[in-house]
Amino acid sequence: MQKFARSMGGECLSMTYVNSRSPLDWRCSNGHTFTKAWHRVLSRGFCGQCAQNERIQRYRERSVEKSGSVAEFPNLVEEWDKNL
Repeated sequence: MQKFARSMGGECLSMTYVNSRSPLDWRCSNGHTFTKAWHRVLSRGFCGQCAQNERIQRYRERSVEKSGSVAEFPNLVEEWDKNL
């Protein structure tokens, strides 16, 4: 797990491993800390906050490409300012 976390630019903060479904503490390369079981990291990705930020950025870029503004996703404008 430590090797995997390092490959993602982060680290596993937990000192003990029970099984793949036990929660572990993690930190990503952007400093977000989160708790997620090993099997969830493998199946759903590493840092959920980073994934959400990337998703918002893609929506923003798509909106700007299509209409020249963020008008296509007005409900996310507040989040864009907060997260980016």
